[in-house]
Amino acid sequence: MTDAGRAAHWRGKRVLVTGGAGFLGSALCHALAGLGARVTALDAMFEDGGANIANLEGASVLLVRGDIRDVELHSLCQGVDVVFNMAAQTSHMGGQKDPVADIAINAVSQVRLIQVMREAAPKATVVHASTRQFYGRPTDLPVDELHPVNPPDAVPDTAPDVPPGAPRRAVAGE
Repeated sequence: MTDAGRAAHWRGKRVLVTGGAGFLGSALCHALAGLGARVTALDAMFEDGGANIANLEGASVLLVRGDIRDVELHSLCQGVDVVFNMAAQTSHMGGQKDPVADIAINAVSQVRLIQVMREAAPKATVVHASTRQFYGRPTDLPVDELHPVNPPDAVPDTAPDVPPGAPRRAVAGE
């Protein structure tokens, strides 16, 4: 697609970016706003989460400060064309320290967002972001899609007495 075609595609589209003030979310907000999309960034602005209002400086983006766990989502999602869901608790150690909050942010809130989208914007496209953490400790850089998958909290395939259904380490593409 040409730059002109990309701009024509996004011009006027209503886009919600959750986690929009973080490193990746803000870059996405800048790019989409630059293509003419009407972008709303939702971010909890957690002190230790990487979000920063300065990340959105210079972009024509509406920033809504709110936690995806309890913010009123219906009005934010009503009539949205695309949601880029970047909201997450991304710290592996943070998830170990407070697994209930980790599940509330990374699982329960994600299902809540999908439910609201089904009601408020059923024809919208929803894009969920993942994390490099899925690949585990890198064997080489940069990490790409062909990198071996070795999440830090999965059980190695060689482990004895692995309970049924336990996460297993695998290689991408298997």
